Amino acid sequence: MRVGSLLATALLGALTGCAGTGADLLTRPYTTEQIRETNTPGTTLVFRISQPEQPPVLQIFEFGDTDGSFVDLGGRVTDLDGQSIGETQVSRPSWEELRDHATYSRQDTTRSDESVKVPAGSFRCTLYTVRKPDGKIDRFWFATNRPGPPVLCTIEEGGAEIFRMELLSATRRPVHQSS
Repeated sequence: MRVGSLLATALLGALTGCAGTGADLLTRPYTTEQIRETNTPGTTLVFRISQPEQPPVLQIFEFGDTDGSFVDLGGRVTDLDGQSIGETQVSRPSWEELRDHATYSRQDTTRSDESVKVPAGSFRCTLYTVRKPDGKIDRFWFATNRPGPPVLCTIEEGGAEIFRMELLSATRRPVHQSS
């Protein structure tokens, strides 16, 4: 599968979770406020994405201006040398939409506490393991002290890992207000 389609599948899984309400859902790893407070304007998250028989790529998310309810969010993919693959995608999701990406059903998902080490460091995490009807297993490690996307995401099919997205860095640059 090509980078774009598997990347979209994994990110949609990580970012859209599932439909359902109330007792059918597991508790989300973060509140809207925690995500907003951690991912202030100028925050950049860099992930390495690896798949069998594909060159690894970088997925870069950049948090921009916010009005308190919505945020300007840029996303781009590059090769490991920083050369762009495709165009930068810009969206304006609400903080609630970002929180709701980590919504998983009780029926298909188990949750556990684990520690994980990725290039960005070692994190204590809540691991959500989602067993899909097609036999794939999606795993999302959400760091307890770094609200936002999972620091590690994998997809397994037939006992083999077919997708891996791991946090390389989380940085903040100063944002200057115009007068």
